[in-house]
Amino acid sequence: MASEIKVNKDISYLDLQGLAGVSKHTGGFPATEELLSMCHIEDAKEALRLILAKSGLSQKEGYTRLRDFLVSSSQKYETSAVDYKLLFLLEFLFEENTPIETRVSTIKDLQDFFNKI
Repeated sequence: MASEIKVNKDISYLDLQGLAGVSKHTGGFPATEELLSMCHIEDAKEALRLILAKSGLSQKEGYTRLRDFLVSSSQKYETSAVDYKLLFLLEFLFEENTPIETRVSTIKDLQDFFNKI
C-alpha cells in the first residue's frame, strides 16, 4: 500500500523554517521591522486577559481588585537586526485602596504561573 503525501500550498517559506526549528530569519533589518510591526499591544493585552480568565487567576481576590493593566513593548537588539528580543512591560492598575500585600501577591501569582509554562 502506497502512502499518500498531502502538500499545503498555502505555507510560506518562513512557515517552513519554523516547522524545521529555524527561529531566525534572513531578511535583515527591514524584515525585522516588518515582523515587529505585526506584534500588537492589544493582542498582548487580550492574551493576558484570556490567561487570567482560563487559569482561574481572575477569580482570586487580588485580581478582582485589578482595574486594568497597561502593556508596552520594546525591542532589544543583541548583535544584529535579526538577533533581537521583544520585551513586554506590564503595569498593573489596582483599585486605589488595595493593600500593597494584595498587589504583591497578585503579581507574584502571575509570575509563578508564567514560570510553570
